[in-house]
Amino acid sequence: MERWSIGRIDAGQEGPQQEILIWNNFAGLEDIAHMQDCKFTTTDSMLDTLDVVAGKWVYVRCDSMDEVAFTQVGGSEKKTIGARGAAAGVIEGIPNDGTIVNEKNFAKITTYFQSDLHGVQAGPRNFKLRVEYFYV
Repeated sequence: MERWSIGRIDAGQEGPQQEILIWNNFAGLEDIAHMQDCKFTTTDSMLDTLDVVAGKWVYVRCDSMDEVAFTQVGGSEKKTIGARGAAAGVIEGIPNDGTIVNEKNFAKITTYFQSDLHGVQAGPRNFKLRVEYFYV
């Protein structure tokens, strides 16, 4: 997994957008379980009290669900994501060749970072992007 290097951003300014593909069964040759009830959020792994998470400084939209508006996420505030052509919140586990023509096997999201305008202390923030789902 790669780090998302947001770079230096002044308080209140929008950072650059980052496109992310979330795959199920990447280049898999056999069926596996579908990812169901897929949700995207952020966490700090410490009760989600870090300003980035608690303040919901990460914005996301699910391009594969044809969304145009961004939603703020963080901690318990989550965004449903899913694959194009699949049911809402589902990323299928069908066999595929690992190319983007296999639209049912991945969710495509776009994210960006924007901190609060006031009361923000300068410095790096370590947090995680999290995808939650279940399978049967």
